[in-house]
Amino acid sequence: MEDVNSSNFQFVEELTELRRSLVRCADDPALLGLDSIVKAVPDLIYRLDADGRILFINDAIERYGYTAQELIGTNIFDLVHPEDREKAIFKINERRSGMRGTQSLELRLLTKNNISIPFEFKSNSSEVDPILIISAEGVYATSSLQDGRFICTQGVGRDITERKWVEEAIRRSHDELEEKVQDRTADLLAAQIQMEREMIERRRAEEALKKALAREEIMGQVRDHIIAMRGIADLPAEQYWIEVLRQLDVDIAGFSLQFPASSAGFFVSYLLDRHCYTAELSLSDFPWVQRTWHTGKPVVASREELITAFWDNKYKCILEIPLPGGGSLGCSSEVETAFGQEDVAVLEQFARVLSEAFRRLEDLKALATKNEQLLQAQKMEAIGQLTAGVAHNFNNMLQGITGNLDLALEETNEAIKPFLDGAYTAARRAASMIQQLMVYSRQGISFRPQLINCNELVDEVVRTCRKTFDRKIKIDVQALDQSPIVKGNRGQLEQALLNLCLNARDAVEEAALEQPFIKIELGVVEVGSEGIIEAGIASGRFVRIVVADNGLGMDEDTQRRVFEPFFTTKEVGKGTGLGLSTVFGIIQDHGGWVVCHSQLNQGSVFTFHLPVSSENIAALPPV
Repeated sequence: MEDVNSSNFQFVEELTELRRSLVRCADDPALLGLDSIVKAVPDLIYRLDADGRILFINDAIERYGYTAQELIGTNIFDLVHPEDREKAIFKINERRSGMRGTQSLELRLLTKNNISIPFEFKSNSSEVDPILIISAEGVYATSSLQDGRFICTQGVGRDITERKWVEEAIRRSHDELEEKVQDRTADLLAAQIQMEREMIERRRAEEALKKALAREEIMGQVRDHIIAMRGIADLPAEQYWIEVLRQLDVDIAGFSLQFPASSAGFFVSYLLDRHCYTAELSLSDFPWVQRTWHTGKPVVASREELITAFWDNKYKCILEIPLPGGGSLGCSSEVETAFGQEDVAVLEQFARVLSEAFRRLEDLKALATKNEQLLQAQKMEAIGQLTAGVAHNFNNMLQGITGNLDLALEETNEAIKPFLDGAYTAARRAASMIQQLMVYSRQGISFRPQLINCNELVDEVVRTCRKTFDRKIKIDVQALDQSPIVKGNRGQLEQALLNLCLNARDAVEEAALEQPFIKIELGVVEVGSEGIIEAGIASGRFVRIVVADNGLGMDEDTQRRVFEPFFTTKEVGKGTGLGLSTVFGIIQDHGGWVVCHSQLNQGSVFTFHLPVSSENIAALPPV
């Protein structure tokens, strides 16, 4: 107890002496400037006794709500945040001096309102470091720490609140920026991955497109090859099909085509081993063919069916693919597990191409037959006209001959009469032959006029043209909602319209246009009104059928002769010159007329008119 009282008494004496020293310093002119410097410094400058009580602190403490006077004798650790007191006590109690003093110790200061403020706790106000981060150190009576008596601890506390706020703001900004960078990097990475996927998909699509175009080109060549054949018997040998399908990435060992036979339960197989030959086979012996036709789907023959059908075990696998138009194609392989899904898909596409080519071949054959019939009819008509003229003249001459022979027989004697009888008999025979020639010139054909629906007439001809003409040629039809009815020979009128369409086709093909077209338009007009007058034609309602094209066209001289028999602008061997003259004759025979309007490189327009029938087509009995 006495020691404590002695210590307190000593502290009071030291504090009293310190205050006296400060008073004396205040009166000392040498120290007056130093005091003003201390007041001007914004940092906290302090001095502590051995127990950490404040002996001196400058006026910078006022920014935290305290006054320097009220803190004299206060323990410095009461101003330190509770969480930081332990390290503050440890560092200050070390009482180190010189280079080993405490440096840049960060503590949080409690303001008078108990608001914690971070600051750098620095001791010793000597400015040995130009950065002004001064170390805290203990002050001793002598330079030797072991022998010297400890006097106090002094130092500087620099407010780093704003720096902390700036650092925190920088840290947060850095974290936000880092997060944004990471997010952006993730977005860019995701975009890069997506772009790579799209590029991969695009490359795959391009490869698939190239493959599809290559397949289409190959199949187009096959289609053209078939269309160019005279008939199915001209099919190429098996090796051709094997090579074609290998180009389509389908490996086969054999190829055949099957079509229904005229006999029920049988089919015709076109075997293409070395050349095309046919065999009529029973469907019961080849059940996979029967299943293919029945289901309309590809069928793979079972192993048992192959062993039963082929005793020599020649085929390991047979795939039968249906043809859309009827029949099927068979592909064989020496591998039992041949023909995957992609192979089947390619073969189905190939089957559609073959079916289309076969139908087009049949259509072309039918058109060729019609053209031959038309050419023959034109030739016969021309010959008939020539024969009719010659027969008529000969008949007139024979009438004079037979008349004179009749008169001579009445006045001749018996010796000459046998000779005249012979001449008369020959003349009668010649007259009979001429009568036959005149009947032939009219083709000896009589027909009953029919009522014809003009829309149906045009549809039938256009259907034939679309099947046989180059698909590049666009055929546009403008029919009437209520079809007009004409009376005449349906076959001849179809022939006349077909001739005009063929003429238009030749014109656009010779012009080699990128977008060739043929336009057929139907209409009804009143002759005698609207300026429509035709010599030799009575007034009334007429059907007008227009056939226009964008081909080469004609000059005026060609137009004037276009309907003349045997006149043509085509090369030798490519036309008879009877097509348009036949149209002219047919339309005239039906009580109508036909005209042509054309200009060079502007196309041609052929228009023919037929009288409208007043009879009801539904009232007629079936023909």
